[in-house]
Parts: sequence; C-alpha cells; structure tokens
Amino acid sequence: MPPFLHTVTDEMLEWVSGDRNAIAEWEYGTTDGVAYHKVHRQTQLAFTEKSQQGEWGNWYWATDDSKDMTHQSGADTDVRGQFATTGKLSNGDDTNFRAISSVWPVFGFSYDLGSVDSSPVSTLFSLGLTQDEAIQYEGASQYAPVASLWKSYFATELAALSFFHKDYTESSNLASSLDRRVAQDSIATAGQDYLVVTSLSVRQAFGATQLCGTQDKMYMFLKEISSNGNMNTVDVIFPAYPIFLYTNPELLKLVLTPLLENQEAGKYPNDYSIHDLGSSYPNATGHSDGSDEKMPLEECGNMLIMSLAYVQKSGDSDFLNDHYSLLKQWTSYLVEDSLYPANQISTDDFAGPLA
Repeated sequence: MPPFLHTVTDEMLEWVSGDRNAIAEWEYGTTDGVAYHKVHRQTQLAFTEKSQQGEWGNWYWATDDSKDMTHQSGADTDVRGQFATTGKLSNGDDTNFRAISSVWPVFGFSYDLGSVDSSPVSTLFSLGLTQDEAIQYEGASQYAPVASLWKSYFATELAALSFFHKDYTESSNLASSLDRRVAQDSIATAGQDYLVVTSLSVRQAFGATQLCGTQDKMYMFLKEISSNGNMNTVDVIFPAYPIFLYTNPELLKLVLTPLLENQEAGKYPNDYSIHDLGSSYPNATGHSDGSDEKMPLEECGNMLIMSLAYVQKSGDSDFLNDHYSLLKQWTSYLVEDSLYPANQISTDDFAGPLA
C-alpha cells in the first residue's frame, strides 16, 4: 500500500503586533466555503506602528473548507505536537486570550493529501490584513482617516476574504503575465543580470504602497522602507516612478496627488516642494511648520520631472492645468536658487549636507 501524505502549516501571533506583551484575541470560522483563523490585537492602536508593524486591523489566515482539512489553535508546542503525533489537528480552539509571548499561540491547518502517487496535489492558503481605515491624512481639509480601497468594493471583511481566496487563479495568472513581461523587456534591454535587478525592484516598489480612498477619489500612499518610515517621500517616489509608469501611469498620479493636495491647500509654508507627507507611516499629516528635511532643489526637480512624465505617458494634460500654480512656483524656485544653492542635503542624506 502506498504511503499517505499530510501537510500542516500555521500562522504565528507575532503578525498582530510589534509588542510581544500585547494581548491578542482570535477566532475560527467559515464563510462561503473558506475556513479562516482571524487574529487581532485586543486593544487596537489606530494609525500606530511598533517595530515596523501595524497595531490595528485584523489578520486572516485562510484555506478551503474541506473534509480533508483539520484546524487547531493553541500553544505552538501543542498544535505542532498534535500533528507530529497523529498527522492531523484536533479541530480544537484555544479560547485563553493572552499576550503574544505567553505560551506562543499559533493557528494551524492540516490537510490529508491522500496516498502518494505520480499525480500532483496542491493546497491553497491565504494570508491578509484588513484595516477599515488605513491612513491618517491631511489634504485639502483637516486631519481625517482614509479608508482602505477594498472598503469600496466589499461590504464586509468576510466578503473580501472570500473573493481574495477564490481569485487565486486569476490573480496568479495576472502576476505571472507581469513577470513574463518584465523578463522579456529586461532581457531585451540589458540581459539576464538586468532582469535580476528589475524583478526584485518590482516587488520592493509595490510592497511599500497602499491603495486607499474610494472609487471616486483614490490615493496611493507609499512608506519609505529600510529607513525611517516617512510617507510619500518625494525622492523615494522618484526612483520608483518608472515602474508605476511601466505598469499603469495612473499609479504615479495617485501617489503624487496627496503631496499636491496638501501643498495646494496651504498646509506647507515653504515655496519649494515638501520632502515628505509625514515623518511616520501611516500618518500623512504633512509639515505645517515647514520643518521637514531640507532638499529643495532635488524635490522641486523631482516633482516637475514626474509630473511631466505622467502627462507624457498618460496624455492627461489636465493634470498640468490643475496644478499649474504650484508647478510654476517650484520652477521659479529652481530658476532663482539653482545657480548658487543654499546648503542642503540630497537623497543620500547619510552623506551629510552638500556644502
């Protein structure tokens, strides 16, 4: 008789908070043929990060609700020990909500994959974070929360979860199509080594972005990763903007719009371009005192170049008309100050002032 194959995978509670002493809650449920573990911080801290982790929202760990699937929540040693001993989980739920580091709760799924033969067998797991309100933003009006864009398409978190999980085939095909396009264009341009750089760059650029707002008024916010977490940093958008133009020029408009709205509303006192839209993600609350990092020449030039690039690629000439006053202001600043610039830093701020 052929051997039987089982698989197990679990999510650890560390996803919930950067504070390992934070109390977490969790539950198991099913919806529309999808089984899920839902975990979250018991006391959520909106628009707050600790150790680069969001302290609000609900994490979902999901798979198909199948007769061959078992589940379990509990201490890491118990859940993994149960599978190691029996080859499946107990369908038991640990209801002792506690600190993340207290007997380390995990949330597992196990599948009976049947007997081993030459036919491939696959299982599907989904992991996602839902936040009703994603960003705190000061644009044309005062500080206000901005909803996650998924809220405009789904009435509930579970509806979004079900769609996301069942959309795997379509989304995987789309992702593979983009990978093939990047590979073909990169190799044609500069060879295999260039593809290594571009394929990684695509993932890093989009991994730092978040779509928010509504279908009628969308924004894209960008976190400055691997540094200090600034919001929509102009000189970080600048090296990322080619991939936005390459995939969809509208994305460049969506990431520039928050910067433009804030400054056109008079929320920034300097006559050159702001450096970033907030010193700490996810708070895009600007710099009303003008005390952001001083990079006037670089940021003015970046904003003008990106605005022109967007219009040339999209054909949306209204964008220039809509923002003409601010673009002219930055151009005038460059004309007046570029020849003998004031002491300032550049995007390589670790090197110190330019003077």
